[in-house]
Amino acid sequence: MPVANQTIIPQHCQEAIRNMMLRESTTVTDVPFEVTDYKEVIQLWELYKGTNELHGIVSEKYSESGETRLKELFEMHKTGKDHVFMYISRLMSETLLLCKIGNLYVNIIMPIPDFTQGFDTLHNRNLIATFC
Repeated sequence: MPVANQTIIPQHCQEAIRNMMLRESTTVTDVPFEVTDYKEVIQLWELYKGTNELHGIVSEKYSESGETRLKELFEMHKTGKDHVFMYISRLMSETLLLCKIGNLYVNIIMPIPDFTQGFDTLHNRNLIATFC
């Protein structure tokens, strides 16, 4: 399993993430933003996690609807049950997994999973798939 922020992911988290990813996604949603570096999303998440605020931080890069959607996703990530958000930006060859297991948040950047191959429409969209 990949490492998150140079930290080894605890075994119970690896298993929970794997089990959720083996299930069918509960939602797949187009999002009105794209990035060329997933570290940007992780930095925004860390900011939101600590302040519950994004206003003014992302307005230069994202539209108002993009900022609103990002804030909604981060709020679900912060307060929701265990889950994996798989974010695919059409500009990237990898995916970002934003995972919540118990009170632990794990961020993983990895190749786009094989199960998305053959779905060309996924690779030309900015989307988030949710796994629970």
